Amino acid sequence: MIDMSWVVWEEVVLDAATSKVKKGWLDLFAKHPTRFTIGSDQVGQFINPAGGNLLKPEIVKYWALADSLPPETVKAILYGNAQRIWFEDWEMPTTEMPRFRQIEPCMRAETLHHNEGAFMWDDKEMY
Repeated sequence: MIDMSWVVWEEVVLDAATSKVKKGWLDLFAKHPTRFTIGSDQVGQFINPAGGNLLKPEIVKYWALADSLPPETVKAILYGNAQRIWFEDWEMPTTEMPRFRQIEPCMRAETLHHNEGAFMWDDKEMY
């Protein structure tokens, strides 16, 4: 299984001159559609402090696959494989399950502010 994210997509899969998926990769995706997933590398930071969506630009870049591959292959790579591997037959935890309980956050969470280049907490710089 190959998780295409971060520099793998931009530096290996895409042709730098055209920003299109290289033919060799398209052939590989078509031949082995169940062996690839996509990733964002956002590490849980999906919304910046100003409310901007950090995840969207990291995901929509993969839509280029839809321009060159059959729909069933695109579906497998964009979400079907991840669903099958990580969530098929998975019972979603709930607070009613004795093993799981929801607790209040006990530590400050750092968010690297996308435009400021600084770690922020409650609109104050942390470091």
